[in-house]
Amino acid sequence: MVTLTKADRAILCELDCNSRQSLSSIGKKVRLKKESVHYRIHQLEKKGIIQGYRTIVSLAKRGKMHVELFLRFHNVTVPLRNEMVAFFSRLPEVIDLALCKGSWDLLIGMVVNNIHELNALKNRIFDNFTIYIASSSLSISIETYFFGRKYLVGKDIHMTQHIDTRGDERTDEIDEKILSILAQDARRNLLDIAKQIGSTPKIIAYRIRKMEKSNIIQKYTAALDMETLETTTYKLLIRLKECSHRKRFIEYFHRQPNTVNVREVLADWNIEPTFEVESQKQFHRIVKEIEDLFGESIMTHTSLMLDQIYKTSYYS
Repeated sequence: MVTLTKADRAILCELDCNSRQSLSSIGKKVRLKKESVHYRIHQLEKKGIIQGYRTIVSLAKRGKMHVELFLRFHNVTVPLRNEMVAFFSRLPEVIDLALCKGSWDLLIGMVVNNIHELNALKNRIFDNFTIYIASSSLSISIETYFFGRKYLVGKDIHMTQHIDTRGDERTDEIDEKILSILAQDARRNLLDIAKQIGSTPKIIAYRIRKMEKSNIIQKYTAALDMETLETTTYKLLIRLKECSHRKRFIEYFHRQPNTVNVREVLADWNIEPTFEVESQKQFHRIVKEIEDLFGESIMTHTSLMLDQIYKTSYYS
């Protein structure tokens, strides 16, 4: 079991808010010297708690669609399941992949350019595994809200909220190269990026600022190992009686400390919050609170636990 100090949690929270900020900036916010912050981050990386630093890039503003495919299996053995996971992992369109427990068995997050690409990808999946799929459901992202990991510090601090709405912003080849690098390592310094793509730090800094301002770059965050933190990820799929009620739910999830993001979707349900919790019992308490507060607005809800996460990315 990994024990995190109050300072460790504060540093993780700051990296979750903005993993690209300087050590000095983090130090001022957590009241530690820069050297101490550097040492603690190194130890968190060494223990495997921090697995990397990622950049959340707007798909909608770059004309792309984010879609989740939920599958329920039929007569799938462990070897076959592993074969399916390997197949989906190799697909370039797949950015998220997780085995689940609950209402679905597998979650596949995909990025496509249009509905025709989505249909072709879905057909490819079903052509390979249709006899093993008992049921399926597609969930197309309309807007996505990122709330951050407030539970790390146990108080309702201000966290940046990002909404992945469409826009007229455009990226060129250099921008895409920068995004590809930052998506893998949000803390990569300007000089290294410039050397890799054959540019100058000044140009790289200008382009990054421009993409931040236009919200193509939405957030810099930290990839944390949930298993090492003994934390479990759950999703709740909520169908509302009236879509006009969704604003109340979003406001609640913005305050709820274990809610890390919420998707408004085109699916059999309307909203899809994701929670990171210490136990199943804690998740059930959250669900009970939601039922008590919003029971009159909920038509149905189902849940699933992300049991084994194979792939997570914020860029495609």
